[in-house]
Amino acid sequence: NSFEYIISLIKKEKIKLILVQSPTPAYLYDHYYLDDLRIDSYFVSKCPHYYNFNNFFKTDYKLDFFDKLHLNQNAVRYFNEYLIKKIIANP
Repeated sequence: NSFEYIISLIKKEKIKLILVQSPTPAYLYDHYYLDDLRIDSYFVSKCPHYYNFNNFFKTDYKLDFFDKLHLNQNAVRYFNEYLIKKIIANP
């Protein structure tokens, strides 16, 4: 499939690949939790630098999202800082 082809090209060029699943509202994540476990397992098998931020970046739906799926600007700033620290800590 296309995703695996892209990963093979990245590995061939010896480029460090980082995959990120950004935070989603807890009610959605909890609803699809088993699917997310399968997704996590698949992504980890393709990339050791896969981060599912639903596992360690806690959000509040009323405070952090401006619609069903998207972080608002304040939450994006906080998430970006967290993501950058995570990437720097795991070279």
